Amino acid sequence: MEKTIKRPKLPEIDSVEALAGFWDRHDLTDFEHHLEEVTEPVFVRAKGASVSIELRPSALARIDPPLLIKGDPPSFKLSSN
Repeated sequence: MEKTIKRPKLPEIDSVEALAGFWDRHDLTDFEHHLEEVTEPVFVRAKGASVSIELRPSALARIDPPLLIKGDPPSFKLSSN
């Protein structure tokens, strides 16, 4: 008699933190049977207003490095949180 291989199920989680914890404990290859190839973009950057402000090098140096986006000239994102 052959044993049936149990395939793990993806959780239905609304919390980003809980979902991150799930993927910290699991491997994507365990869920290959859930994957499907897509031919169109899944995530598209929202078109919103942008503002450009020229900063002196001394002001730019005070910006927290993780907020900086590499480029020429460098840029950064502000959050309304």
